[in-house]
Parts: sequence; structure tokens; C-alpha cells
Amino acid sequence: IGGYQHPHHATWNEGKPHEARKILHTFSGEFPCQLARCIYVARTNELLYFGGIQDQVCYDTVYRFSFEDEKWQLCLELRMPIKLEGFGCVLTLDQRYVIICGGYSTDRGMNVGPIDEIFVLDLL
Repeated sequence: IGGYQHPHHATWNEGKPHEARKILHTFSGEFPCQLARCIYVARTNELLYFGGIQDQVCYDTVYRFSFEDEKWQLCLELRMPIKLEGFGCVLTLDQRYVIICGGYSTDRGMNVGPIDEIFVLDLL
């Protein structure tokens, strides 16, 4: 999914090691926006896309990609606790919670910058 292309840095899609891997299926659903520095989490039948930045604006949105319908949709019932970019997250084994840590926010008033908090987002 995606990737960052910079003329002076190698990216995950360069080189030959990936050529030996077999692609099982290609999904073609068009993503509704061009966010960078975001995080993806795969669940049983969907891919969740959290936060990110576009044109110097940080977002707290969550998008869902359905593997069955091959369509993206904005999750109106689900929002991140603050606007974040460049953070880390992990999905719990029961696939109910996403634990979000670190990152950078432009939505903290006087404390704009790196975030040293941990958030737990309930997906149900």
C-alpha cells in the first residue's frame, strides 16, 4: 500500500527481493484522499486507515476499506482522540481495540509537536 518515493532514499518497492513474492489479489478501490504519515490496521474483512497529514493539515479521521466490496468509506462513528501523523499502533488479538502511541500533532493548542501519550480506541 502506497509508499514514499524520494530520489535519494530507497523505498520498500525498490530492489529485487519483492519480485519473487506472489501477489494473491490486487484491490482497486480508489482511496478518497491523499494522506501521508498515516497508519493501516488489517482486520478480518477490512483495512482501517488512521490519521495522517495532507497539505500541512493533520487529521483525526478513520477510513475503512472493505475487502468484500472493494470500497473505501469514512467511518463517521469512529474518530481518533486527537489529530495525529507519524504515530504507531497495534491491533489487539480480539480485534476490538487499537492502541495508538507517539506521533506528532498539530491539534494540541500550545503543545503542538511530539505526543508522548497512549490512546486506546474501541472499534466496536
